[in-house]
Amino acid sequence: MRAKKTQTTKKVNQNHNSKLYPISCLGFLLGFNMALVLNPPQALALEIGYSGRLQEESGKSIEGPLDFTVKFYNDLSGGDTVGPVLNLSNTELRDGVFQLSLNFDNGQLSSIFGDGSKSAFVEVTAGGKVYPRQRLIAVPLALRVPVDTNTLNYTNDGKLTVEYVDISKITGITAALAAKADASVVTKMTNNLSDLSDKSVARNHLGLGTLATASSVTSSMIANNTIVDSNISSSAAIADTKLAAITTAGKVSGSAITSGTIGGTTAINSSGAITTSGAVTVAGTITGTGNVVVNGTGTATTALRFNDIDNTNYVGFKAPDTLAGDRIWTLPSADGSSGQALTTNGTGALAWSTLGGGGSLTLSSKSSDYTVVTGDVGKYFMVKGELTTLTLPTAASVGSGFSITVKSNGGWAVVTRSGSDMIEGAATALALPTQSVAQLVTDGTAWYLVYSLGTYYRGTPVSCGADCYANGSAMSAGLAYTATGKTVALSNGVWVQANGTNVLRVDGSDNWHLALNGDGRTFSASNLNKTTANLGGRVCPVNVYVDDGDRAAIGRCVYYDSGTPSTILGAVTEQTSAFQIGPWNTAAGGNGTSASWYEGNFKICADKGMRLPLLYETTASDPGVNKPADPASPSWSNGTTGVPSYGNATWTSSASSDDPNYYWIWIGTSTSVTWSSFLSYSLRCVVP
Repeated sequence: MRAKKTQTTKKVNQNHNSKLYPISCLGFLLGFNMALVLNPPQALALEIGYSGRLQEESGKSIEGPLDFTVKFYNDLSGGDTVGPVLNLSNTELRDGVFQLSLNFDNGQLSSIFGDGSKSAFVEVTAGGKVYPRQRLIAVPLALRVPVDTNTLNYTNDGKLTVEYVDISKITGITAALAAKADASVVTKMTNNLSDLSDKSVARNHLGLGTLATASSVTSSMIANNTIVDSNISSSAAIADTKLAAITTAGKVSGSAITSGTIGGTTAINSSGAITTSGAVTVAGTITGTGNVVVNGTGTATTALRFNDIDNTNYVGFKAPDTLAGDRIWTLPSADGSSGQALTTNGTGALAWSTLGGGGSLTLSSKSSDYTVVTGDVGKYFMVKGELTTLTLPTAASVGSGFSITVKSNGGWAVVTRSGSDMIEGAATALALPTQSVAQLVTDGTAWYLVYSLGTYYRGTPVSCGADCYANGSAMSAGLAYTATGKTVALSNGVWVQANGTNVLRVDGSDNWHLALNGDGRTFSASNLNKTTANLGGRVCPVNVYVDDGDRAAIGRCVYYDSGTPSTILGAVTEQTSAFQIGPWNTAAGGNGTSASWYEGNFKICADKGMRLPLLYETTASDPGVNKPADPASPSWSNGTTGVPSYGNATWTSSASSDDPNYYWIWIGTSTSVTWSSFLSYSLRCVVP
């Protein structure tokens, strides 16, 4: 029995906002099917399966469980109820779909459908809502199918099946079979049609033979699309000789071959990767998204080769026999310029670079600040200007082996870093004074000096202005340049030529300091030599002896040397007639026959272009007695701004007025006199 499907759009319950439609329609639907299940004769009850779908106006499926009431009527509206009223409690819904099993006895079913000639209407109430009636049409014979378990029977899952048919009772079948086969076939099939369940027996009945031999089935017996995957067992053994070679391109798709051996030792694994222990020769194009891996043999590495046009010779690449780790080189994104070569930055990135070589240099002149780039590899930078800065690229960006050469051709050339790279182990800039040269190279992580000519310093120079000693920024930096471009550096508190032997004027002005003549009383035409003078510092006493005409100058300063220990003024080997203070046991060699503040020079000081200090130029305090008369009252530094003693007692060129044969010595602020011929004291030389 099958219910007739009817569609309605009438809203039947405003409270629930749901509708009932045939299940075969879209929208807000409740559909249904009714199937009659006939039990075997020994069962008295009959069962009808009834199903449908409940949905709200919004399209949302109504969820269960719900209580159902099923009634039957003899009219679509109004009319009388017929048959039983069936109540089904707590019925589950799945996505709004319900399935009901309606059980009747023969009398109840007859009261609803009679002999099957009249219509019946089913009304469903679900969750308290009454849905519109649906028309049911009964097929009378379907209600009365004889199930005798011999001709017809039910399977275990409730399906109605044919158990046995006497072929002789089927009108016309004998003649039909006779036209297709011999009479013996018909005879063989008349006993029991169930013999056809055995395929080999069925083929024998039809005169087709069995499938035991390969020639039993010809190609004409197999229709297209009749053999599918499940028809051929995975264990079927079809000999290679029975398979024709596939020679047509495109007959095997790229994903069809997933594993197995292609030929020799070449195989495709389960992931689609091709592996081989032999050579792979490619005449066409290989396209893929994976890696091409060339394995070693276990005793040697193998090469990736590219043949020439007629495959006679080849070029190739191969890995070293031993690697400490993986390395991939990434090619540059564009072609380089003529003459450039591929260089690495040390982290796998290749770039086109211009390399110096062949005895020639690429010269680049810079007079303003400049940032070095990858293409500057191997260049020789000629830097001009009072202060010009070259900024290095990061070591990682240019890679190991990148180098440049820098020369200062006037003023300071400052080489500074990018990021946190170190330059020769320090974070500070590299400063090259005039005529200094430095070559720098990187290992990909830091910068190093390959060689240097002249002197280099660490830090950034500043401008001195009119007085380098008065410029606090310059004194703090320790590197400076004057208005005329002199490059100077502080050494023991003294501004000296950064790449040379000269010393800046003691007053800090933009001139080199002159050396004294041997007698210490006048200046020569030669500059003071910083190396020979071996300067130890600079002080500014209250009064300074410049020469005999200016014995107590004020506002002057002096340089002093680093000192000489244990010197005897009377040692003939340390004096010459031109510079000696005179007969050390008389005053005649000094400034006249009486004692003077400056009796004369000493050879050690004269050789440096310097002289002995005067007592009032030192840190000594005023002794109060036995002082030379000219000048009569010099000012004393009293330990603050005078020349410091060296070690213990230190000689001066000042004689004692009590006895011109005695000379003043000092240590710190203390003074004393001693006879010069026998005792040895330290020596300190000065130049005003």
